[in-house]
Amino acid sequence: MGRLPATYAGMPIMFRCPAVMHTSLIAGASTHGLSFQTGPVTHASDKPFEVHRMIPRVSGLDVSSVFVGTQPDEDIMSALISITIRDFGKNRALTKGLTLLANFVRGSAERTWEWADPYYMKQGDGFEIRGQTQPFPAGFAPVLLKVDIAFEGFEIVLAPPTDRR
Repeated sequence: MGRLPATYAGMPIMFRCPAVMHTSLIAGASTHGLSFQTGPVTHASDKPFEVHRMIPRVSGLDVSSVFVGTQPDEDIMSALISITIRDFGKNRALTKGLTLLANFVRGSAERTWEWADPYYMKQGDGFEIRGQTQPFPAGFAPVLLKVDIAFEGFEIVLAPPTDRR
């Protein structure tokens, strides 16, 4: 993670509490106009949320929405899903357009989208995630994909503006 800022909005950061915002959806092949639920990835706390990474995960499901015993390669599953992300609190797009999930992650071990500097969210900010799936390859065992998106970071606790309360 590297360096972390010591202040936020001119106030010292006293400590950080680990936090995760997570949303998911289940989709079939060639599905357009997918929308993840925004409630779980809307920041409701009065403490700023310092986002350090996005963690995308994909799992294969059968027709009964049960995880298939032998999961296909995650690189293949991540190449079947494209998403776009917008911070609706700032009216700011984090992606210019639909981007393959496989393009967000680095390497094969971590499988995260890491940010060099934290992305700050205030109360009421949140992510709107939309997407689509590509046609599944021939012989692809799962008929559904479960896509999980987690934003991981810290809620930051700030010092009072003065020594007096």
